[in-house]
Amino acid sequence: MRALARIAKIAKKCSVLCAVLAAAIAAVSLTGCDTNSGDNVTTPTTALAISPSTLTLTAGEISTFTFIASGGNSNYTWSVSTDSLGTITPTANGNTAVYQSTTNAGVNVIEVTDSTSGAAAATVTQK
Repeated sequence: MRALARIAKIAKKCSVLCAVLAAAIAAVSLTGCDTNSGDNVTTPTTALAISPSTLTLTAGEISTFTFIASGGNSNYTWSVSTDSLGTITPTANGNTAVYQSTTNAGVNVIEVTDSTSGAAAATVTQK
């Protein structure tokens, strides 16, 4: 917060170029070091999300559907809560994954996790 106050002061005193440089410095300060672990920590600009967040499929039929991850930090990992209801397979870019249902009825949770352990979930109801 103090950094943002300093940027505001600088922006009032400087030209547009100075304001742009001050904003760039603030953006760089979002990536820093965690003094407890020594690891670099990157703060995502948006929360991790999965789309769609809910899906209803017909049990008794094998269906496929593509889920899309956005936000968070890349290098997504995909998983399902119940393998007997379906599987999830990431695509080459990792931002999308294809869900393939089985013929069983039930509720499956699709979870995507990013490189900093942020998570988002979608619910697939097969009835």
